[in-house]
Amino acid sequence: MCLLVAVEKGKLDYASIEAAFSNNQDGAGFAFVRDGEVIVEKGFFDERALIKAYDQISETPHILHFRRSTGGLVNTTNCHPFQPHHGVVFAHNGTLTSVKGDSHFSDTFYFSQGILTDILRHGGTKLVESTSFPWMLGQAIGDNNKMAFLTSNNKLVIINEEALCAHWEEKTDSKIWFSNYTYCYSSYQGKDRAKTNHHEIVDFELVNKDPDVMDEETWQKYVDALVTNRDEDYHSPSMQERYHEYEQAYLEQCGI
Repeated sequence: MCLLVAVEKGKLDYASIEAAFSNNQDGAGFAFVRDGEVIVEKGFFDERALIKAYDQISETPHILHFRRSTGGLVNTTNCHPFQPHHGVVFAHNGTLTSVKGDSHFSDTFYFSQGILTDILRHGGTKLVESTSFPWMLGQAIGDNNKMAFLTSNNKLVIINEEALCAHWEEKTDSKIWFSNYTYCYSSYQGKDRAKTNHHEIVDFELVNKDPDVMDEETWQKYVDALVTNRDEDYHSPSMQERYHEYEQAYLEQCGI
């Protein structure tokens, strides 16, 4: 799945960027506010280029997005964040089943350029910053979708902030919200990674439940197991076949 990051304080560290990019390689981007203007930098398909550009900003809050495509071309246009209004930018993690994407443009692209553009045409930043907006949009998109908005007033608004796997990570110099855990796979190094089998380490029924029920040790074993076989699994015929099946199911659901 994609990874959506909302930074309230500090910055995302290099290790997290590298892990996020390796797990979501279909384009990255970020957005911030400078002198009252929303600035979007996106279309990064090279990890080093992303880090170099990200190094140049110091503004907070800001949002980042690491894409793993489930529809639409892998190009800059389909990269997040999107800007549906001159004073509003947002990024999305999930699949909007009620919005039809196609072989060229993703569901989020159409949601931004069509639905949100119309909604924000008159309300703009005032609407996004209203107390009812997170609940209203959350009800519309469903709790399987998460979004982060940033306005030209430097207001950060998160939709479905407490949905499954979404969490805040707070340290002395940073406070960051993540839509899932795909930024931390390479944060742990196993003692014997070559012989580790993640199917033998952790019960996947447990992983699919609320992460709050898992202790730190269980999560550490899980993410370490994932990184052990990540590269070989991703390029294996079985993984590619499953991804193709998922893609076909998505296209059928969209009526394409």
